[in-house]
Amino acid sequence: EIPIPEKLVKRPSTFYFGSLLLQNDTKIWTSLMYGDGNGKLISYDTNKMSFDAIDLSPKISSPIRMTMDNSEKNWITDFESNSFFEFSPQTMKMKEYLTSPLDSRINNNNTNTNNYNYFTAPFEITTGSNNTIWFTEYLGNKIAQFLPEERMLVEYWIPGTNSTFCINER
Repeated sequence: EIPIPEKLVKRPSTFYFGSLLLQNDTKIWTSLMYGDGNGKLISYDTNKMSFDAIDLSPKISSPIRMTMDNSEKNWITDFESNSFFEFSPQTMKMKEYLTSPLDSRINNNNTNTNNYNYFTAPFEITTGSNNTIWFTEYLGNKIAQFLPEERMLVEYWIPGTNSTFCINER
């Protein structure tokens, strides 16, 4: 059992863990989402038996899932936005990428970008062949393929949209 330092878990009743990644059998990565919109990336060094935390706020509020590519970069989806991120543990640099805006077939032509239903909500993510990044857009009703070398995003529309399905009223 490895206790998580209290400084990382500031409000135990309002945080959620995301994915777990293993890097070179020496580092374990996870994401933390706080109810107040602050996200963190947590690493645990198995050799040093120590934790490090990287504050992702204000860019990433809900780092829900992660994958690691062949060059050991972490790819993170932010569930409360149109964004997904590339994070290099070697340089500690983060790059943001955007999905297309929410399709009018989903948001009923609502142009209020402050509305929760405006986000595509990138969610599940995995690394495919040739270092391709694949993820779902939970509210966007799409499957996305990102080609890092070309910096190209291809989104595949999932037919059969029901504008009231999977959209939470707030």
